[in-house]
Amino acid sequence: METISHTVCADQIPGSVVLAIYEYEPLLRFLAATMGKTRLHVMQDPLARTNVMAYRAGEALNWHFDRSEFTTTLLLQAAEYGGDLEYRTDLRSDGNPNYDGVARLLDGRDPDAKILRMKPGTLNVFRGKNTAHRVTTVEGERERMIAVFSYYEKPGVMFSPEERVGFYGRAA
Repeated sequence: METISHTVCADQIPGSVVLAIYEYEPLLRFLAATMGKTRLHVMQDPLARTNVMAYRAGEALNWHFDRSEFTTTLLLQAAEYGGDLEYRTDLRSDGNPNYDGVARLLDGRDPDAKILRMKPGTLNVFRGKNTAHRVTTVEGERERMIAVFSYYEKPGVMFSPEERVGFYGRAA
């Protein structure tokens, strides 16, 4: 499966409702309590702190794990069909990459894989570092649009210029 998406970076949406939600202090306190953290900080990276990603008909996001311990998303618009979050909770851990389990998942042989069909407005928080996940192929005229929020326990987190180019095709 090919991964195709259309990404708007945080620096392209200054003053937006999406950034206001991302920076909303009560949300940060709620997420910290939910994830058992003393405190969370917004990411300082001007591109990566939050993104809005769109998937059009025929597009999807392939199986992957996230770099951060947990992932927070807000579904802005659902696709007409497809565009669902398929996931496998706790497929790996920091001490065990579970290559055999990952191979079973990629082969379609993991009975614990689940599909979450979200409605617009759904705030989803999950351990993306250890949970394999993907977005199924979008069908129909309406794009799937989702905001991805990046929070960290330590302040000042930035991507390197190389990481920005790899993720967004530009360093600044």
